[in-house]
Amino acid sequence: MTVGLGSEGPDEGAAWTILSAWRRQSALDGWRFPGDWQAPETALVVAALTCSMPLNESATLLGAARAQQGVGIAESIADYQALFSCLGYAVDCESLQSLAAGWVEANETCTPLSCVDPVTGLATAGHFQAMLQHAVMNEACPSCDYLQGEIVFPSADAGYRPGWALLAELGQIYAEELPPGAVVELTHGAEARFLLPSTPNNLAKLQSCHARVQSLRPELLGPAQLSYHPLRGTDNQDNDAPAGT
Repeated sequence: MTVGLGSEGPDEGAAWTILSAWRRQSALDGWRFPGDWQAPETALVVAALTCSMPLNESATLLGAARAQQGVGIAESIADYQALFSCLGYAVDCESLQSLAAGWVEANETCTPLSCVDPVTGLATAGHFQAMLQHAVMNEACPSCDYLQGEIVFPSADAGYRPGWALLAELGQIYAEELPPGAVVELTHGAEARFLLPSTPNNLAKLQSCHARVQSLRPELLGPAQLSYHPLRGTDNQDNDAPAGT
């Protein structure tokens, strides 16, 4: 079905305005991770809308993309309905059915997503990046400040790659030493990237974690090097937390 704004061609300014309004409305309606909302398929839906083109095809593609992201069908439908809500339109039921059909078809074939690396027990690279985006955008907790940093070994620069047992041991240390609010990704080269709320207690835990990692197999890994700095998000540009090593 065609639902449009009466434009004869694409209007980039109007498209960005609609995308922003849609994203805000979706967050208000319960979208859980604002940093993961934007996708190429959302722009396709808005482009069809601004050009008064049928929405069915772009809605099908969006439904498939949401399934591949690991978004549930209820949340995908609520997100699509938010588009019409922010514009003051009645929901286009035909394209909504297309979105649901795209989600179902993709969900039958896509591999389930996981946030946990099976070797280290810590965050996957994709999950860490998503959580970093959330913190940068400061939408999950506008009043929160974060520390971002890494613990690296010189052996990684030399090309050494530890076995799975050593990676699992490192993963256990990070899980035990860092607070529940921390997100840690441990690469298979033993480089750890972390993100955690900036508090004196968490900084003390970070230093304790570093000391424990330092003592693990130094003959293989070498001295662990810790560095961190305040994460500069959209709403915490005045964060004065010190960087450190």
